[in-house]
Amino acid sequence: MAVGGGNVWVTDDSGDAVQRIPEDLGSAPTAISLGQIEGPPSAVAYDEGAIVVGFRSGAVAKINPSNPSSPTVIWTRQVGNNASSIAVDRDVVWVAGGSLSNL
Repeated sequence: MAVGGGNVWVTDDSGDAVQRIPEDLGSAPTAISLGQIEGPPSAVAYDEGAIVVGFRSGAVAKINPSNPSSPTVIWTRQVGNNASSIAVDRDVVWVAGGSLSNL
């Protein structure tokens, strides 16, 4: 979950999406479709008009969510296994994760 741009951003791995929930709770949530990018999301951070999303596959993508049904991918990077935690600070993206195996 992340907060920024007047919204709360929550990953929804059941729908391969990030839910954009207005902070004022006066409007309905909007699903930002991510299925065409990397599959189930596991983390999200807000970055000045964009969102940075981590995926269970170990990929991380920076996305412009202005068109929810077809968001613009700004960049993607493979960082290892399960990018399950993301933070952004002064244009630096920090990613933590774990193994994909069930130990």
